[in-house]
Amino acid sequence: MPYFDVVIVGAGAAGLFCAAQAGQRGLRVLLIDHAERVAEKIRISGGGRCNFTNRHLDPRTGHQHYLGQNPQFARSALSRFTPQHFIDLVEKNGIAFHEKHKGQLFADRSAQDIVRMLLDACALAGVQRWQPCTIETIEAEAASAPRSGPSRYRLHTSQGLVQAHNLVVATGGLSIPKIGATDFGYRIAKQFGLPIVAQRPGLVPLRFAGEDWAPYADLAGVALPVRISTGEKKPAIAFDEDLLFTHRGLSGPAILQISSYWQPGQPLTIDLLPHLDIAAALQEAKASSKKQLPNLLAQWLPTRLAEAWCQHTPAWQGPVNQCSDKALAQLAHSLSHWQITPSGTEGYAKAEVTLGGVDTQALAQQSMQAKQQPGLFFIGEVVDITGWLGGYNFQWAWASAYVCAQALQAASA
Repeated sequence: MPYFDVVIVGAGAAGLFCAAQAGQRGLRVLLIDHAERVAEKIRISGGGRCNFTNRHLDPRTGHQHYLGQNPQFARSALSRFTPQHFIDLVEKNGIAFHEKHKGQLFADRSAQDIVRMLLDACALAGVQRWQPCTIETIEAEAASAPRSGPSRYRLHTSQGLVQAHNLVVATGGLSIPKIGATDFGYRIAKQFGLPIVAQRPGLVPLRFAGEDWAPYADLAGVALPVRISTGEKKPAIAFDEDLLFTHRGLSGPAILQISSYWQPGQPLTIDLLPHLDIAAALQEAKASSKKQLPNLLAQWLPTRLAEAWCQHTPAWQGPVNQCSDKALAQLAHSLSHWQITPSGTEGYAKAEVTLGGVDTQALAQQSMQAKQQPGLFFIGEVVDITGWLGGYNFQWAWASAYVCAQALQAASA
């Protein structure tokens, strides 16, 4: 029966990086994944160029870019393996990259360059990979049982039985099931008694009820920079990002960011002209222009949006110099404080990440090991740590994998 120091389940970002790091530390590593293709989420991310990290993540306050019941849990890993550490690896491997927006770093050529870098690192470290390979059952010695040998875990797989001293779960979340996402990692956690935080889609487009969306249904494809917020007073969160109208609702970076914070029944507040005092601009135009209001707004908004915004309110359809001050004030308020309540999300099929997961209270912050189950580790998206859009989730994958590999080395010393 094959024996390994560690079996890693899941060959995505966290699993591949942990396997390479553990192998480089002299451990015998087996990497198992049920999918035929490796690291599909890396391959399709960032428009096929992989937003692999974010320069703006400050290790001292990195948790501010993350959600979960305890975002502070992420601080240890993020401070020990920073964006610069991964940038150094990318540069060492000759992968050209660029900064696109707000610290977001992308491969110049293809996300496949990042995948190849990780696979090459695994190969150089002697990592064995079984793929596609399904795991049928996992058996383990009881945490309280006396040690009977080097093997704590026995995995019955489609490629046979395998033993390991340590088991790392890097199975990701429920997002994008068409590329192989499943709940397998959560089932492993439940098998060993670890609590699970309820999951829901994150970084996901939002949908709106038919009657609410009717005035905007023809605006699919229109995009513009906005300020978007949700929540009230101190719990409120806001982002300055681009908004995209779709056939069924709203998307774009602004919506993806706010979706992770939005709660069902809450309205969104959107400022369509965040860098303009629209009330003052309208009053100034009234004194000097005879333009029709939709044509005037088209100076600052996409033309289709300007026309749609005015068409359902008669007071907003005449020349600006003939509009009442009250009508202009109402128009300004509607543009800077557009409130609309989503009916739901586009679900896991369109979500980039999964919120929730293995409760961090059950894991050791320094190692990612289950506190009550020796040799069992959880890393990456399967854990209840979710990052903002913009490379933060990949950085969590690299960082959690790195500290896990360090712990595996220490445990095997």
